[in-house]
Amino acid sequence: MMKQVMWLFCCLALFSGFAAGCGNSGEDGAMEYTGFTNQADAEKEKGKIINFLSEAESHIRKPLSETQMNEEGVTVFQSFTTKDELDEYLQQVLSDELADTVSEKMTDLGRSREGEYLAAVRGVRWPTILDADPLTINIVEHSKTQTVMEMDVVQNGRTNRLQYKVMKESDGENPKVVQKTIQYN
Repeated sequence: MMKQVMWLFCCLALFSGFAAGCGNSGEDGAMEYTGFTNQADAEKEKGKIINFLSEAESHIRKPLSETQMNEEGVTVFQSFTTKDELDEYLQQVLSDELADTVSEKMTDLGRSREGEYLAAVRGVRWPTILDADPLTINIVEHSKTQTVMEMDVVQNGRTNRLQYKVMKESDGENPKVVQKTIQYN
């Protein structure tokens, strides 16, 4: 009886070790990228992510640059009359959750009139990759489906850290910013 129990434990240990070692080898992981990607490929990918983030931030800022004062003295978006419309626009480059957060910072719903106009917050500003010192922009984690990039941004003489997390679909396409974090020093 004791031999059978020992035999069962040995088999279980063998099979669990085998199963753990047979992970999905088709996925590109962060360790694989940093450990085995040559410098030229890493720089090319860094350039692609920088371009995407720069275009995404320009996309986000565009509605704010197109605001105007209406006849009631309210600063309004020219292209949007509802927050949902603004959310849909922002979701082209941001995750649904981040788009909702950003649109809340950009709009003044108390001064808006549903279906007539969407009021904008005047002077809203936050640091972006467009403000970063290019020499400090680094990829800290990268895989086929996600990238984390950090950089320094100087504001009012103080250097702050800015971090973006970009996720892509399983085929590595359709990037979206899913997280943007600013560490104020």
